[in-house]
Amino acid sequence: MAKSVKFVDTRDIGDPVEKAREYYDDGLDELVFYDITASSDVREIMLEVVEQVARQIYIPFSVGGGIRTVEDANRLLWAGAEKINVNSAAVQRPELIAECAYAIGNQNTVLSMDVLKVEASRDFPSGYEVVINGGRMPMGIDALGWALRGEELGAGELVV
Repeated sequence: MAKSVKFVDTRDIGDPVEKAREYYDDGLDELVFYDITASSDVREIMLEVVEQVARQIYIPFSVGGGIRTVEDANRLLWAGAEKINVNSAAVQRPELIAECAYAIGNQNTVLSMDVLKVEASRDFPSGYEVVINGGRMPMGIDALGWALRGEELGAGELVV
């Protein structure tokens, strides 16, 4: 488990399974687990960690990072996640949101967005631009417009 500021200068802060159990014991009512380098490193999410965390907690558990297909989403649900969070792959291929919502339900499909504050303009009326790959790649997409599109495609929740 790592802590970073704006996805850089990460430092290890402990075992994710132990931390999840600690947070659960302290009264946490929902856990969101992001493997923030899975997309930028082009690798799959750590399923074994998801399985171990799911065995330790009995609260809603959402997982994101490295989800590129419906099969990836299904693997996470079978590993114990209640919801999946799509981000970079959905920006690059928006149909992924609709495919996941159809296959696993919109209540289990979360659109996660990383955004960068920019000067409000005709291209960015919200004043925020969507970025992917751990905040390293600006996409030229207005954040509010993308959020609305995600909802249209079937995302049941939005995390910014």
